[in-house]
Amino acid sequence: MRRRGEYVKRVRAAVAEDLLKNGLELETVSLTASTRPTWSFFNPSNAFDAEGLTRLTEEIERRKKIRNDIEQDTMIQIRNKNLEAEKLSLAIDQDSEQAAVGA
Repeated sequence: MRRRGEYVKRVRAAVAEDLLKNGLELETVSLTASTRPTWSFFNPSNAFDAEGLTRLTEEIERRKKIRNDIEQDTMIQIRNKNLEAEKLSLAIDQDSEQAAVGA
């Protein structure tokens, strides 16, 4: 929600001067849909587009890293749990064998 408020403020600031020139005032801002254009839409020679491409790339790569970290952590947890279960199973088998020998 906080980001929405920041977005509204930025939109107001961006259009306020043009609206005032025409005697208009922005009352509300509504974001109804958001889609990212294809990479070919951006011109890397344009400073604004280059900044946008950089930010998009950083965000995408950051999220890939987070997703990979989660997947790898999960894999390690599963393997550790399986190892613990195998060790416990072997310990139970050994205890059973010792009980059978001792009986």
